[in-house]
Amino acid sequence: MIENDEQMLIRFFEENRQEIEDDGFTQRVVRQLPSRAVRISQVWSWICWLLGIALFFLMDGVGQLYRVAILLFHDVINMFSSVNLSIYSMMIILALIFTMISVKMYQMAME
Repeated sequence: MIENDEQMLIRFFEENRQEIEDDGFTQRVVRQLPSRAVRISQVWSWICWLLGIALFFLMDGVGQLYRVAILLFHDVINMFSSVNLSIYSMMIILALIFTMISVKMYQMAME
């Protein structure tokens, strides 16, 4: 029943199809849409970039980045200075390095 209805609808629309003359209006509209959208997108991108740069300098972004870099540098230095390397730790590190080198040399020899 449903297939019959669908076939009747398809046949009806095929028999009653009408072409409307638009003198190329549709093509002109379609050609203008992407260029306008691209132009608006480019203008919006420039506005956002300029606003972002202005806010970066108004909010002292360079000074903030400098302070973050200094704090990060101090944290790294403090991290390394807080590590207590005993003789056993050094031996474990050397054994790890030796093992990694040995595995890499074995892989290279197998290729």
